[in-house]
Amino acid sequence: MKTICFIGRRAKNLAGYNDISKYEKFVDMLASYLAMEVTENTTFISGGAQGFDQLAFWAVDIARSRAKGNHVIKNVIYEPHKFQSNGWVLDDELFGKVNYRKILNAADAFKCLKEDYSDEASIVRALYERNHEMVNDSDFVIALYPDDRWKELKGGTEECMRYAHANGKIIKQITYEINDEAELIPTGLIQNGPGNKMVIIKSPFDTYK
Repeated sequence: MKTICFIGRRAKNLAGYNDISKYEKFVDMLASYLAMEVTENTTFISGGAQGFDQLAFWAVDIARSRAKGNHVIKNVIYEPHKFQSNGWVLDDELFGKVNYRKILNAADAFKCLKEDYSDEASIVRALYERNHEMVNDSDFVIALYPDDRWKELKGGTEECMRYAHANGKIIKQITYEINDEAELIPTGLIQNGPGNKMVIIKSPFDTYK
């Protein structure tokens, strides 16, 4: 059995919160890539957050129909705490609360790491703990990040990528750009391995270079 988790940036760092058309090419190519990764029974773990987490969840659903063989593909959510969507302003929009409830209902399995929290610091800790548990439970990580600044910048995605790297996990990093039409476009795939070894991998994303 293979387990893969997703790490990536929020919608504000991608193509925004409202227009699904800005993400359609990305989700299609991500689904094709994920189908290639399915070589045995495979579990995909995402965090359900607004942005790459939710895009990856729906791409896994599409990948089921594209994967070769009779493999079992599971789509799992790790929620940091049961109030994850409470502070979201959006409701019916692409990354809104309604869509999040659809994701939770569609998931093959669901894990809530913390039932409650006492203050803002506890919320932040829950997010980091969720990210770390996703990495710990996975064989490798698929990350959406445009360059190598994750090695030094602050932020949840950056910290989680460093955590994965420090713990010997292979990171398959999808690079991307926002094109002139404000679409999120994948541009390549880099494998970050132990000892800072980097390998550029041939992938479906190469067609957009």
